[in-house]
Amino acid sequence: LYWNSSMKILKSSSLSLNKDNQQLIYNAFDSLLTRELADKLPPLIGEDIAHINRFSHLLLGPYLQVMRRGIKIDLEKAQKFISSIEERMKKMRSSLDFLTTVIWDKPLNYNSHPQMISFFYDHLNLEPYTKSVKGEVKITADKKALKKMTRDSVRALPFANLILRMSKLESYLEVLTKGLYEGRFLSSYNIGGTETGRTSSSQHPLWVGGNSQNIDPYLREVFIPDDGFILISADLKGADALTVAYLSGDEAYIQANKEGVHEIVVELAWGSKEKAKEKFSERYTYRDLAKRLAHGSAYLGTARTIASEVEIPTKVVADFQQKYF
Repeated sequence: LYWNSSMKILKSSSLSLNKDNQQLIYNAFDSLLTRELADKLPPLIGEDIAHINRFSHLLLGPYLQVMRRGIKIDLEKAQKFISSIEERMKKMRSSLDFLTTVIWDKPLNYNSHPQMISFFYDHLNLEPYTKSVKGEVKITADKKALKKMTRDSVRALPFANLILRMSKLESYLEVLTKGLYEGRFLSSYNIGGTETGRTSSSQHPLWVGGNSQNIDPYLREVFIPDDGFILISADLKGADALTVAYLSGDEAYIQANKEGVHEIVVELAWGSKEKAKEKFSERYTYRDLAKRLAHGSAYLGTARTIASEVEIPTKVVADFQQKYF
């Protein structure tokens, strides 16, 4: 840091915008406010909050190091993945073009919103799916709508299924091509960036990388440790449910944790603990769904929101939550 004795000292309370200082104030305003708040907040917050604040400060160093380092990628393996994915996409694209040309006399550009709306609702005559955007109801053929089509419509199933699979493959290519910088996957980290206080991650300031906490299992084997390091997966078994149990003081829920809370949730939602190990879908067992139902409900997720996330009927979640609470 270089100090200039003639440098101006500004306080937010005494600022007045004019053409001479507007850009200066805009560029420094976030830093200025942060500095002033650092002086004002400590006397106003309790010891519990102060403790969390100190802990967050201690995490800054490690997170900045992780942010700078990124995660190493096995580039040879990544290239094999890319070639395989591109070949699969080529075949799917050919199938989709053939099917849509039969019905529509032309290939479908599934990245074009107007074409998607026209194809599914005008040519396949489906009942339009809608979503609310800032209070305005709009017709949509987005990812959620396509997933509903695969469950609701035999006519739409082959088209929606192909588009969803191709979109998933495109997201893999994003990670393996545009997402890398000098052979590494980079992320930004936001300490306490979620409502529950967990860390969140997103695209790096260099406009590469993305959310490193949400890498698809299919791609994880291309992420490798640096020489002399290892990658580990650390998880506290049942910690979320056990914490909820003791914070709530609910003796029945504490006992449920001792007996196997997720199996009990399976019984509440689907009538039998025996279904816990059964496959619900290609991705989830009934036990997997039970974990999402319980944790989502504990964090006050609505039946509609949870049902949308895990792709099950809203009524199943609503009935479960009534018994669960």
